[in-house]
Amino acid sequence: MELMKGGMSVRAVAQELGYRSTRAFSRQFLLRIGSSPRQWLLRSGHGESVLAQIAEAERLLRAGKKLSMVAEMTGFSSYQEFALTFREIHGVSPREWRERQPKTKPVVRSGEHTRTRNVAIEVMPVPPIRRKRIPNDG
Repeated sequence: MELMKGGMSVRAVAQELGYRSTRAFSRQFLLRIGSSPRQWLLRSGHGESVLAQIAEAERLLRAGKKLSMVAEMTGFSSYQEFALTFREIHGVSPREWRERQPKTKPVVRSGEHTRTRNVAIEVMPVPPIRRKRIPNDG
């Protein structure tokens, strides 16, 4: 347990404990603890790095990055691991989550990278211009 709290991946912990595969380790963990290693980390409050990865993934998904690129850019070992973790936290796949998000408009400022921001614009009617009549003195 201390290995996972220290930020090691489930794969690294499985190897450190002598398991040949992550799957075998996860099955044994589930039988003995009652939850998957990832679920245990999140519930015990030691999954801060996973939550940070998911927060970054959310930002990248909103920016329209490809799902496989998001998994790679956020440090998951595979898309499957990313999708499973994302679903455990949000209850839906990364694709479904992105489709449910409000549409955003890119905002670019000089010297900054492209970012996205929700934009709500209220359009108000413009009153007509009234011209003063100038009396004719003639």
